[in-house]
Amino acid sequence: MKRLVLLRHAKSSNKSLAATDHERPLKGRGRRDAPVIGLRIVQRGWDPDTVLCSSAARAVETWERLGIDAPCAIVPALYHASGTGLIDHLRGLGDSIDTAMAIGHNPGWEDAVEQLSGEETRMTTCNAALLESTEDSWDAAFGGKWTLVTVLRPRPPRG
Repeated sequence: MKRLVLLRHAKSSNKSLAATDHERPLKGRGRRDAPVIGLRIVQRGWDPDTVLCSSAARAVETWERLGIDAPCAIVPALYHASGTGLIDHLRGLGDSIDTAMAIGHNPGWEDAVEQLSGEETRMTTCNAALLESTEDSWDAAFGGKWTLVTVLRPRPPRG
């Protein structure tokens, strides 16, 4: 079985003095939400064997605040990755890895959830989609259908 955690970065600051979108940091809410989601992922037993993270400052800061102990590769191509682009990066994972996490951005992460599971899912900031495949290899898993187990959110939805 292969498991995949697709995590959208935590809430970033739109009022930052960062020179580019790529450099925008997290805002206070994002800094508070990231450890909450990290704890929920670990409590469910979904802590990853490896992490691929967008190079955007807000994604890297989200990773740093999760409190999860796993090797992390910063992947610049995940910054504007489409759902297909994200899946292409994940195809290269070694089969000794059972649970992988990718930290990045919308619309790519919502697109990837839909491409893999067939389910439309709204992923607001710091949401983690937990997906499962019954396959034993990543190549076979990405050739088949995934089950969306749940979407973890740092707080209950409004309304």
